Amino acid sequence: MCGASVMECTVSRWFSFMGTYNEDVGVPFHIEFVPIAASPYNQQSLDTLSTPAARSIQPPSTRVHVCSEAAHPGEKCQIASIDCMLILSLFGFGGLCFAVLFLAAMHYGLKKGPDNDLSDFKPAAGTLDDTDLGTIDTLGSWIESQLELICAHYGQLCAKRPLTVFTFGMLTALLCSSGLFFVRFTTDPVELWSSRTSRARSEKTFFDSKFG
Repeated sequence: MCGASVMECTVSRWFSFMGTYNEDVGVPFHIEFVPIAASPYNQQSLDTLSTPAARSIQPPSTRVHVCSEAAHPGEKCQIASIDCMLILSLFGFGGLCFAVLFLAAMHYGLKKGPDNDLSDFKPAAGTLDDTDLGTIDTLGSWIESQLELICAHYGQLCAKRPLTVFTFGMLTALLCSSGLFFVRFTTDPVELWSSRTSRARSEKTFFDSKFG
């Protein structure tokens, strides 16, 4: 690995080999090691503790905190085993629905009267003859007249049966919003970046269950 035999391998050659960019051995970029002469730092030497294997090393004087004394994360906000965010979302959605229903009832009560003439909703007759237009213009005119007719009928239906239309729209909105009950927000990187069936998640679960 030094680029030479074992007898010719030196510290400089070893660091030169380890600092040369090579993806095959796992060196992602060039590293330049600068060897320096061994000298005491600030004229002070390091006295290592020579302890025989038969004797136990004395623990440090400072107190060591055990794992059981580590700070535990705060408990999640729950009301009757339901997440607080879900309850707030339900209250907000319920308040919005109540406001819409109240405004619709007020509008229906104010607009209710004997005048039910809907002649103004009928589409006006065209002023141009279709023979005066080309093929594309004729097709566009026909699509426009059909859209006006459909919108006029839809407006008449909404004006005659507002409660039916509102109920249908509310049921459709509730059906489309039913997925909100299954939405779960998380900022845990383990949940975001690893699958539940991955090996990393299985090993983490095993480690947490055994060593806490």
